[in-house]
Amino acid sequence: ERHTDYFSAAMRAHHVATIVGLYSMYEKKGATVNIPNLLDAINKLPQVPQPVRDELAKWSAAATKTAKKISLIRNNVFGHKSKALTTDATYKKAGLTADELKHIIDQTRELLNFASSHIDSSGYHSTWNGTASAVRLLEALKTSNPSASEGV
Repeated sequence: ERHTDYFSAAMRAHHVATIVGLYSMYEKKGATVNIPNLLDAINKLPQVPQPVRDELAKWSAAATKTAKKISLIRNNVFGHKSKALTTDATYKKAGLTADELKHIIDQTRELLNFASSHIDSSGYHSTWNGTASAVRLLEALKTSNPSASEGV
């Protein structure tokens, strides 16, 4: 119970960072580093075979619907505060689900790994799983204050 405010604030901070981070990866501004510009650059490389380009285009197209939902939330809730839509109305209009967020994160990691492995054979390997970190944090909190562990 003692840490309830912390976890509430931490969850909100992670959510904001996820929305803003994904927005920046999928925005379509020409002068920024983002997935659409990466795919444009890849398509200009003569060594990238057409089947690889086609696969990357499929991944990009599949992410577009979710990216638009993320953009709506970022633009009306976090990047700017809409006068026309409340936060709740924006989330309802976007209709973004937790499964869609997880899917676009996983899909982005796969896309980056696939692209890098076909461009320079390096690959981007990420095996990070937040569960172990969260358990270690909870254990550390419980150890640091045993009397408060019932509320954690």
